Amino acid sequence: MGTLHPISENFPLTATRARNEVLDHLSQKYDRDCQDILATSNTITLSINNTDVGTDGTKNATYVAVDEWRRAFVVAQSSNPSASPYVAEVLSVLSTLPSSSSEAKIFLCTPTSGTYARARVELQRDASESHKPITLMGVCMTQQTVLLLHELLQCSMSLEEALDNAALIADALHALPSLRDRVLQGIYADNDNADAANAFAQASAANWRSVAMSVKQATRLEKFLRVAVAQESKDSSSSVPLLRPLVDMSNSDMTWNTLRNAAQLLLPLNYIFALSELQPTTSGQLLALWIWLFGAATRSPLLDGNSHPLATSFMQRLECYVEEHFIACMVLDPRVHGAGLSVSGLRRARGVTVRVASVLIPNFNESNFIRSYNDYAKQQGDFGEPGVWNVANTSSPMEFWGDYEGDPVHNQLAIVAKTVCSYVPHTCSMEEMWSAHAQKTKTMNTKVSKEHEKCTKIRHGIALNAKATAKNVVSRFLPLFATESEPPVEEFLQLNAVIQGNDEPNPRSRNLTVRSVVESMQDGLEDDVAGSDVRSTALDASWFDISSAGLDKIRSSVENYFSAVMQE
Repeated sequence: MGTLHPISENFPLTATRARNEVLDHLSQKYDRDCQDILATSNTITLSINNTDVGTDGTKNATYVAVDEWRRAFVVAQSSNPSASPYVAEVLSVLSTLPSSSSEAKIFLCTPTSGTYARARVELQRDASESHKPITLMGVCMTQQTVLLLHELLQCSMSLEEALDNAALIADALHALPSLRDRVLQGIYADNDNADAANAFAQASAANWRSVAMSVKQATRLEKFLRVAVAQESKDSSSSVPLLRPLVDMSNSDMTWNTLRNAAQLLLPLNYIFALSELQPTTSGQLLALWIWLFGAATRSPLLDGNSHPLATSFMQRLECYVEEHFIACMVLDPRVHGAGLSVSGLRRARGVTVRVASVLIPNFNESNFIRSYNDYAKQQGDFGEPGVWNVANTSSPMEFWGDYEGDPVHNQLAIVAKTVCSYVPHTCSMEEMWSAHAQKTKTMNTKVSKEHEKCTKIRHGIALNAKATAKNVVSRFLPLFATESEPPVEEFLQLNAVIQGNDEPNPRSRNLTVRSVVESMQDGLEDDVAGSDVRSTALDASWFDISSAGLDKIRSSVENYFSAVMQE
């Protein structure tokens, strides 16, 4: 390696120079990159992330501009005691976006705590008079997913019990080496797999993947655990604290059935967690998974006939927060292609998409658009050619529709599809949001200084450049996805061993529970329902196909997409 020489006589670098010169230089470069990229973007989603909460309840809002290719830049920061968007502040940030194209479309994705509905009306009214009107907007779908989980826990004590029992098993496997050895002896005939001990999941409510993994682990190891616990209870002292409840649980067939049902119910949630970490995720994908979660919950034995309150609150949440462009995206994202919609839902979705298109496209030709839409929906005409629906061709909606842009027949449909698929439907990943609320007691300085803004920009840029590839994200969640034709237990443990190191629990989170995390998420549904204007689309359960066949279509669509990701 060559010798490194200082670029100036001012080395070694002092803290003062780092703050005054290096930080300024890096920040200026970041701003130039931001200007250059956003100035040529066709769409920009202004995403408001306010997961940082101070001890006084004040939230730090980070405004991130994301283009259609998911290139993201921090454009502003602020401190605000309100958890919902501050209208004047949002409009101020919108006015500074460096989009030079007069045709660039501006979107807004924001968290909510009860004032979203009123802010939505005000922002759309005020922004329509500004230089950069808001074309599409919506609430953060990851925040709403956590709130859906909260409602599930409220309606099902059995689900919470299953999570507690899965955590008990995970704790026992780590606290009782003799129990762990007995399980390994059952799995490995030669018992020469000491490293496999590191593959057992550790449950921590501060990390959702570890919670879900502990449930999956319990169901995969059931037969080995039941034998091992029985042997352990004979040979060990009953005074071992973890052993007594473990023995009681192990002897109950109902407990194991509950764990299996919990694993089934959590499956769509696990897919949502994975999708929230992938850059090309759309509102259509997440809405389809909400429908799967709704269908799975209403059919699950865990709700024990108590699904009516859940169905009522679920539909109320969808009516309040699902925008028309979400439904259009659900159809026009080729990875989803309407999966989860009933026959009447698909028919009504066409009307919704036409309404969205008429707003997005000047001189809209409705007849031409509908002909193109019908060919796409029925996979006929130009959309019926060989290879069009191969997962390798549909895995990127932007590239899929790019093939039809400029086509005299399909250009309008392609423009609308690329627009709704460009919208970024969440302000942060599920794990980021979960972690932030699990650490809600964290002390932080809510004052946003210029120096802090510069550091945030630079850290954000580094984080994006170092972001795990889509394949790595999917690999991390793979053990949670399979329910049929699952790999052997040995392979399951080996796969988990590779990723287990990333989920080491924080000792300070020992007393944290899943319920306490979801309850810390502020929900403003009641206030937003009261403040909502009359929507053009009235959603009800008849829109959705929650039959077994309908849910299988949703599952197949997301599995095919993840399969394509793994093959890239």
